[in-house]
Amino acid sequence: MDESFRLSAIIDYAVRPKKMIKRGEITEEELAAIPIVLKRWLIAYYCFSRLQITGAFTWYVWAKLL
Repeated sequence: MDESFRLSAIIDYAVRPKKMIKRGEITEEELAAIPIVLKRWLIAYYCFSRLQITGAFTWYVWAKLL
């Protein structure tokens, strides 16, 4: 498993914990073992990435229209 795939899997556990527990990919005990600081960093990274992708897409569309 490469580094980017591993990071995206860990971000999924932090961003959507109830969904991952329901799917049986992680237990509540395993999720509780992740430090809160790491969870906050992962969620911030996820939000920044979404913002960056949205901005890049908007810039691309705007550049094509002008």
